[in-house]
Amino acid sequence: MQQIVKFHRNEFTLPVIGITGSNGKTIVKEWLTQLLTKDYNVIKSPKSYNSQIGVPLSVWEINEQHQFGIFEAGISRPGEMMRLEKIIKPDLGIFTNIGPAHDEGFASREEKIKEKLCLFKHSKVIFSCADHKDITNLIKTELPGVKNITWSTKRTGDLVIKDLEVESNTIRIQAVYNKLFLNLTLPFSDEASLENLMHCILVLLYLDVKPDEIQSRLNALQKVEMRLELKEGINGCYVIDDTYNNDLAGLTIALNFLDQQKQKEEKDSHTF
Repeated sequence: MQQIVKFHRNEFTLPVIGITGSNGKTIVKEWLTQLLTKDYNVIKSPKSYNSQIGVPLSVWEINEQHQFGIFEAGISRPGEMMRLEKIIKPDLGIFTNIGPAHDEGFASREEKIKEKLCLFKHSKVIFSCADHKDITNLIKTELPGVKNITWSTKRTGDLVIKDLEVESNTIRIQAVYNKLFLNLTLPFSDEASLENLMHCILVLLYLDVKPDEIQSRLNALQKVEMRLELKEGINGCYVIDDTYNNDLAGLTIALNFLDQQKQKEEKDSHTF
């Protein structure tokens, strides 16, 4: 299957973004697709199809009418990403973050990062968070010919968040990108959504989407099913549906999101 789809992929020259990392791959892919649909006919991985079987099934769907591709890639052991890179062939790449998922398949965290970076060995640009120093440093040493465009909350990236204000359902940020000042309101208020959206915003800026248009598209973003979905239960209870995540880092994010709902509830009760 991989060999057949590799041949199929070589029949098309559309720009493709490859996404990897421990968490956030699916959300970044879904949100980026929503944000780019106005400009392109986008083909993307369905659901969380990022495995040795899921990737070829996704890429097989490319046809002549597609203008942009966004595919995610996940691995669990050494040697897997090399095969996926030949199928996806990304021009641009997003490295979301690194965490404990699939640590058992690698000798060290460094080995896992290096394996994930194999996805971008022929890419032009990688988008990442400069605050993840282990990722940033290995991009420099492993892929010196690939441009790394970064965002940061610590004044070390190409897109730097100068000020951040968390409200009940939004996050307001003031940021600078190549001397361009940005005032944006993100339609979610949890830390994971902030990280995921900053990757997306960085890509939009690279593609020359103007700040006002970015805000307009952010306003229309929809939540991704089974990703930190807050569902009303019985007897005044709520359920956080984060079904797609299955590691400790994902659980931590979900628990932080749960705590945030409690704080919001307490704040609302004080209002009355």
